[in-house]
Amino acid sequence: MKRLLIVVLIVCAGLVFSAGCVTTPDTPEPVATPTPAPTPTFSPTGLTEDETLNAAGYGTHEYQSVLMKKGPTTFHATFDGPGTFTMDITLHGADVVQPFYKRGAFDETVTIDIGSTQYYYVTVTGLGNWTVVQS
Repeated sequence: MKRLLIVVLIVCAGLVFSAGCVTTPDTPEPVATPTPAPTPTFSPTGLTEDETLNAAGYGTHEYQSVLMKKGPTTFHATFDGPGTFTMDITLHGADVVQPFYKRGAFDETVTIDIGSTQYYYVTVTGLGNWTVVQS
């Protein structure tokens, strides 16, 4: 009986000791999640509340009343197509006042000198995805 009691005590001591040796798995280091760059928001009509150009599209789009002020006007334009991108600025019914065209993909800022402050008719054409934001 004494031996049985000693064996039981040894087994219990072994269980208690082994319970103290249980390790928990390492907690994983937090991984930094990259923050995506903000995506520009384009107006559904292609014009802002101030009636300036803020458009994205494919193919040809016409904007009939784009307000431009006299002097240098800056546009940020992008185009992903291999073809030619054109942006024609005209007064209603007149010849092209100021054309901008470029072949191949690009992402750049364009400055166009505008003759007078008024509403212009703008046609943007490109067989590819393009954006034009007037600032």
